[in-house]
Amino acid sequence: MRSSLRLLVAALALMTIACFYFQISDLPNFTNPLRHIPQVDHASTSITSGDDSSSRSAPGFHIPHTNNAAEDSNSITTDPSPVEDEGPKPPNDKAVVMGALSIDDVAWATTKLRGWDAFVYTVDNDTAMPFHTDRNKGKEANAYLTYIIQNYDSLHETVAFVHSHEFGWLKAWHTDAKQHSNVKSLNSLNVDFVQRNGYANLRCLPNPGCPDEIHRLQEPMDESKTSEAVFAAAWREIFDNDDVPEVVGVACCAQFAASKQQILQRTKEEYLRMHEWLMNTELDDQKSGWVFEYLWHIIFGQESVYCPSLAQCYRDVYGAG
Repeated sequence: MRSSLRLLVAALALMTIACFYFQISDLPNFTNPLRHIPQVDHASTSITSGDDSSSRSAPGFHIPHTNNAAEDSNSITTDPSPVEDEGPKPPNDKAVVMGALSIDDVAWATTKLRGWDAFVYTVDNDTAMPFHTDRNKGKEANAYLTYIIQNYDSLHETVAFVHSHEFGWLKAWHTDAKQHSNVKSLNSLNVDFVQRNGYANLRCLPNPGCPDEIHRLQEPMDESKTSEAVFAAAWREIFDNDDVPEVVGVACCAQFAASKQQILQRTKEEYLRMHEWLMNTELDDQKSGWVFEYLWHIIFGQESVYCPSLAQCYRDVYGAG
């Protein structure tokens, strides 16, 4: 009798478990409820999508596909690991220009870039060879303008202007490529687009800077935006006119490429005037460098607001899509 009772209890238990299983099997799949929500890796500020089946890619890039511009604006993956040497460098008529401190490791510019001649300007030693600036003033704008002035009559066909950081968060957070790598960014650059357009911002992610970082007539003045507070006055001094744009927008952070033809659209005297302003302004380095950050695209022939969509920028600048 007891044996039969035990068998009955066991059978009822099995039936209960089976019933529960079949009930939950009809529910939606919640094995990974965040599968389609971008995942943020706070250690490397990496943002990835759980489903990569429809992703677009370019060398060194991973761009999850969406139909939403807001999602696209935060959709490139990064990795803090170092970049390996990517093989032999084919000859090409390209120059990469940067300013660097004496202590910066900039060997990557000559060992890891394919087909680029490096012009590394030491900014804190006015006897450094082969290139140096006369003063450590004006952030990266000093090195960029010094290169243009010194090489105006012998420019490379394509010139990239970048910071001295090779890769990695936090130093190179403003570089879009995986690992925040300037090596991957430059080795993936679509030179044909630079030649057609005259200018290419190497950063496609719109923030900060787009769509309207600076408002000439904004009242009250936003004192937290230091470039906005001085931009109009700086424009008048640099360009000697009052044609200050009412709105200026461009993705930060002064890393871009320009064609020789576009650089030569301005005279050497104009670049000398810009450099003279940079050396003589009473603005501190942060403010004077920031002014040029929002001028480069205009200097090289673009409208005051230069904010292509993320997808368009990746297609044009890096051949993604």
